[in-house]
Amino acid sequence: MKPDHLPGKNNLPLAPDEFAALPGMADAAREKAVAVALSGGPDSMALCRLLSQWAAMNGGPVIHALTVDHGLRREAAAEARQAGKW
Repeated sequence: MKPDHLPGKNNLPLAPDEFAALPGMADAAREKAVAVALSGGPDSMALCRLLSQWAAMNGGPVIHALTVDHGLRREAAAEARQAGKW
């Protein structure tokens, strides 16, 4: 049996309606702006892209990316510098 939090049966990435149904998204939709921590790594880049697409599709809040160097990986500092340039 497949866990509920994994993508749909067709194994495609998270669909916009699945993302909108995640806990906290209804609250975020009521805000004027939402901040997201962005290290520049693949996970935070994916989250930032999903939030941005969700907001654009739903007339949602302005998304602000805050660059964070978490220092957890050797590449983190360079990724944070690059994210700051975007």
